[in-house]
Amino acid sequence: MKKMCSRMVMAVGVFLFMGPGLFASAETEMAAGNIKACFVDLQEVLRSLPQYSSAKETLEGLAKEKQKMVSEKEKEIQKLDKAMKQDMLRSADAKQEKEAEFKSKLNDYQDMVKQIQAELADKEEELLAPVKEALSKAIESVSKEKGFNLVFDAAAPAGRPILYIDDSLDITEGVIKKVKEWAADKDKMKEGSSDKDKDKSKK
Repeated sequence: MKKMCSRMVMAVGVFLFMGPGLFASAETEMAAGNIKACFVDLQEVLRSLPQYSSAKETLEGLAKEKQKMVSEKEKEIQKLDKAMKQDMLRSADAKQEKEAEFKSKLNDYQDMVKQIQAELADKEEELLAPVKEALSKAIESVSKEKGFNLVFDAAAPAGRPILYIDDSLDITEGVIKKVKEWAADKDKMKEGSSDKDKDKSKK
């Protein structure tokens, strides 16, 4: 549970990217034996994007709140379990009653954890969907500008089939520039919306 949020938040930065627009192009180029590949450091791109940092902070904050709820429930169940094991003088009926109570609380706990996981997943999708879309479009745009038809994530786990990477193939800076343009446009839209709201309130 404690690592749930960090795993989800970082999931967006660990994948091999081939955008929908690039796929058909790459497939044709591969058939002709003409592959031009490049790489992008998605972790570096994400770190440069304020919207990603904000989404990450929101998710981590929400996960901490939910973790408190889970921890309290865990302590309650552990306390009940310990009491059941220590009290050996109870009658059979009393023991069955306590066991039933324990099972009920355990089921409630498990249901709560599942619900929290679902809530965090939904929130992650809500917050990161715009970032993923911007990242996808930026990678596709820069790749097409430079004539690449296959893009690898340089921040992917060890074991990717790349033995040598020429620095000239690195499009990270170009992608950062594109996502920053997207971020700036988003901020301008927010400011415009905020000004309109203020004008309405004055009226």
